[in-house]
Amino acid sequence: MPDFTGTLSALRERWENCQACRLGEYRIASSGQFVFGEGPARGLMVIGEGPGKDEDKEGRPFVGKSGQFLRMVLEQCNVTNYTYITNTVCCRSCNQAFDLEGNPRFRYDKQTRGREPVIIDQPPVKPEIQACLPRLYEEIYLVDPLLIVTLGGVASETLLNCSVTMMNENGRLHFAEVPGGGSDAILTEKRRQWYRKVKGKYVLPITQSRVLYQVIPIFHPAWVLRYKEDKRFKNPVESFVIAMKKATDIYMRLVYELFGEHLEATDIGDKEINQLQREIQDG
Repeated sequence: MPDFTGTLSALRERWENCQACRLGEYRIASSGQFVFGEGPARGLMVIGEGPGKDEDKEGRPFVGKSGQFLRMVLEQCNVTNYTYITNTVCCRSCNQAFDLEGNPRFRYDKQTRGREPVIIDQPPVKPEIQACLPRLYEEIYLVDPLLIVTLGGVASETLLNCSVTMMNENGRLHFAEVPGGGSDAILTEKRRQWYRKVKGKYVLPITQSRVLYQVIPIFHPAWVLRYKEDKRFKNPVESFVIAMKKATDIYMRLVYELFGEHLEATDIGDKEINQLQREIQDG
């Protein structure tokens, strides 16, 4: 059961040996790592799809090429110190690759000097997402961010609980409900009363409380990097940076409205976007 009065470290401890789905079983069998979120609470929260090869190896979210790009943009937006990063699922979602004839693909491993299966990442499927969803909800509640950025379709659809077309929703503000730690009174269905009589006693119908968070879906950086050579107007890199800048500007405005604190915003124009594009092209 979720513990909404606990801590992030306790949440991680409860879940790090999870084998509730195929991903957890594969993680144990392949000696992979459980990749939990990291960063400060009550700031900006970034939620991705799931760990890849590099994250599975290091046990940290977004440390591979797409993660390096994400962190570059967060640094450019001056929000690195206020950002908590996590994923929809905490275990790597992958399968062995096959050739066009349906045969398993292998590669030569220089370290073991033997044939190793070619493993490719794939999006987690619904049962795997649902198995990890209580952890994600509790993690969001404990982090209690002012604003959430979801990266890609999997994270966005999971949190918004609806189908999402990223081309349409990239950079647009939404709201998502997350289970809370308290209870709310509800009216009875028939008579629309707060109290009802059960076995001679009056009881108050309640339901688990819900917490509303502002959410901005943005392209996943791994998808963006596939088009890093694209120089057209509003190319994926430019669209990603602009959407992230919009999200961080909203976050900074919320910080000022709620706490009266000014965070130093940065100007990101064509020059800065071109520089980021050159850096990711150089690898």
